[in-house]
Amino acid sequence: MRLFTAVLFEDSVKDSMMREMERLRASCRGGNFTLRENLHMTLVFLGEVDRKGAAGALGAVRSVSFPEFFVEFDRIGRFRRRAGGDLYWMGIVRSPELERAEAELEAALRAAGLDFEGGRFSPHVTLARQVAGGGLCAPIEPFSARVSRLSLMRSERIDGVLSYSEVK
Repeated sequence: MRLFTAVLFEDSVKDSMMREMERLRASCRGGNFTLRENLHMTLVFLGEVDRKGAAGALGAVRSVSFPEFFVEFDRIGRFRRRAGGDLYWMGIVRSPELERAEAELEAALRAAGLDFEGGRFSPHVTLARQVAGGGLCAPIEPFSARVSRLSLMRSERIDGVLSYSEVK
């Protein structure tokens, strides 16, 4: 199964994200926009994992504890793609609390025997993929979201639609 770890957001935060996504949608010719129910911040992408690895990943996610903290969203940006359109994202301000949670999660996943591609953590929420015809990259009116726990998520296509579900 295809797995990743994530921070999930409350409805009020998703409302703010959707408003920014609509501004983005109005500024370009088209793209594959993230469904409201799929909005999240990925911390570690694990990729294809067997059942034993999934159990280890779930244990690792559950083992990471931290005091509740807030993240702040402050801009819309993009990752340029050579073909197929660009990826647009909502940026999250780096904070020591977020960096610590991500580092502890990576350590717990490695201790559970999971292999994944590390690298510099770039906190963001994907708003749209395959965007054509421009798009708005700009600061936004900052807003924040509470982070109180981490989730292990499964990614799959159901009837051609990308769907994320929390592994419990």
